[in-house]
Amino acid sequence: MVKKRISLTIDEQILRKADRLIGKLADNRSVVFEKLLEKSFFTLTPKTAIILIGSKRENLLLEDYKGKKVIEYHRDNLEIAGVTKIVFVGQEISEIRDYLKDKEGDFLYITDDDAGTGGAIKQASHLLSEKFFLIYGDTVNNIDYSDLYRFHTEQKVMATVALTTVNEPHKYGTAELKGSKVVGFKEKPVKTKNYLVSSGSFVMEPEVLELIGNGRVSLEKNILPKLSSISQLSGYLFSGKWVDLGKISN
Repeated sequence: MVKKRISLTIDEQILRKADRLIGKLADNRSVVFEKLLEKSFFTLTPKTAIILIGSKRENLLLEDYKGKKVIEYHRDNLEIAGVTKIVFVGQEISEIRDYLKDKEGDFLYITDDDAGTGGAIKQASHLLSEKFFLIYGDTVNNIDYSDLYRFHTEQKVMATVALTTVNEPHKYGTAELKGSKVVGFKEKPVKTKNYLVSSGSFVMEPEVLELIGNGRVSLEKNILPKLSSISQLSGYLFSGKWVDLGKISN
């Protein structure tokens, strides 16, 4: 590939953000910008991500996992994908707010009133006029969110879930695929040859919010099955790193 040297004038704040990606996205500044431009040309990813903290589990996001805080895994992955706003939803969010108060970024916080995973998303609906990423905070992964979104746009569905494989599917609910569509779920099957489970990372269109009623609503039990029943849920197969810290901590 022929490359051409050019000169650019770049805002200092953008330059600092790009430099933070050195060693994560690429090994030097030039290649970082090249990869960011390439990603932006192929797909304009959602700018907002919801991170569900879970019931009184905020400390987990601030714990170290292999020398790095869990919350920083999420921030790095989302920043690489072009996300500029992260909304944290949980019952206890004060320590996360304190940790991020001096960090660079647009962070918002919503106190969840124990409305379930679906209800928690609903509480953030006033911030979700456009498509968005949804992530379970008690997971660690290296999903390429730009590629997840590219896949989602090709499927023309209301939601896409990133699916991974585990050795013990009986500890999770397994997803049944037909082509690229999720056609059903089995809750913690005792015996199965299906090892596909949700990674806890999604792309969702704002129309999903219309399916979430008031009160306590479970995304897993109420909303995802409803989406699959109307052929509006696709499964993105992901083979990279994925850890369910909730299972480790239990």
